[in-house]
Amino acid sequence: MITFQSGMPASIWQNNNNAGTLGGIQRPNLVPGVNPCTSGNATQRLNNWFNPAAFSEAPAFTVGNAPRTLNCRIAPQNNMDVAIR
Repeated sequence: MITFQSGMPASIWQNNNNAGTLGGIQRPNLVPGVNPCTSGNATQRLNNWFNPAAFSEAPAFTVGNAPRTLNCRIAPQNNMDVAIR
């Protein structure tokens, strides 16, 4: 069996729930004009998958405007499982 994935769409959440909702997490705001994705191969982006300058904390009692998933993708996956009988 061989599996190749180009990487799943990424989701970004802020680490507090200041919207006053019952959920434990919420989305941040996207900063206009700033690309949230970084470029390069997986090794080059290992410690920096996203551009932190592209996000800001949503103000109290509001929900952020970031989408559920970004156009950024997390690391691709390449697996090969072989069995010989």
